[in-house]
Amino acid sequence: MEKQLSPEEVHFLLMHGNLSSPAVFKGMVQNWPASNWSPESLAQVLENRTLRFRTGPRNPASKDVLWETDCEYIDASLYQFCLWLDPVSPHPPEDNSTDSNPLQPYNPDNTWAYLDYKYMAELFSDQPDILEAVRWEDFGFPGRSGVESTIWVGSVGAHTPCHYDTYGCNLVLQVYGRKKWVLFPPEDSPSLYPTRLPYEESSVFSQVNVAHPNVEQHPKVVNSHPYVVVLEPGDVLFVPKHWWHYVESLSTSIAVNSWIEMTSDAEDRLQEAVVRLVLLSIKSGSDQSQWLNPTENVTSRASNLGFVQAALEEVRAKNGCVGASTCSLAGGCPFPQINSD
Repeated sequence: MEKQLSPEEVHFLLMHGNLSSPAVFKGMVQNWPASNWSPESLAQVLENRTLRFRTGPRNPASKDVLWETDCEYIDASLYQFCLWLDPVSPHPPEDNSTDSNPLQPYNPDNTWAYLDYKYMAELFSDQPDILEAVRWEDFGFPGRSGVESTIWVGSVGAHTPCHYDTYGCNLVLQVYGRKKWVLFPPEDSPSLYPTRLPYEESSVFSQVNVAHPNVEQHPKVVNSHPYVVVLEPGDVLFVPKHWWHYVESLSTSIAVNSWIEMTSDAEDRLQEAVVRLVLLSIKSGSDQSQWLNPTENVTSRASNLGFVQAALEEVRAKNGCVGASTCSLAGGCPFPQINSD
């Protein structure tokens, strides 16, 4: 969208309008301090703090999906990431990371590294100016900043497998570099072979390698309807709820996103709580490194039942229920209490 819209107009489009397909907003973040970020400038803020990078091959021999459970994880600083990509990248005089860089054994020509899915509130907890540099109020969400956002820093080829998020819609700011998004509407789900393994709460993955689809293995993928978007610095992408997406860095890239809550999330949280309860019960005792994403933790049965109960109460409250016997829904409340015993 080229027209400059007011925060009120954007908010209406996103939350109450008929914007049911992805949209790119241009020219709306020029006054955001975040627009001036680069990997080097953020490295100066984070200094020599150790962070976890996910890595993988840029030209893999296999055309199967590279799951996060199959990636290698390397602890390094953002300075070391910058030096790995550019040995003359500026760094502090006292920094000796050139000689001890954990990324040094890997060649950036055939390996990518991704500092992905990092909550800015944790990463920059002592840097309020960085958190305030993200201003989602310009999109009609007053008070929403970096505190409610995540940051992604990756080299060429860094990518996220195709998936959809079960909660909310998504706003994505491309800060630095270029990123390719391949999006599919919810109606394409049967063509994308959904799976819950590896398991990540709120993420449903596709078994299709979108970058190199195997039509013989997944013939229905030819019936899908991909939307391809290349984001440039300053672009903001709106991802509607339950839209599938595969994301890949076309150059060294920084992006920031924020998931926007929606009223329909209550039912999705209930479904996710049930999936967690059932899946963790089935997989109890098995090798979790093969089926559980590194961002997830195994939780107890009692905790999982508690998640289901909390989600039930949220759905009942949303529907005006005050109890199983006094419910505004015809026929009484369909969401009974559960017992963890």
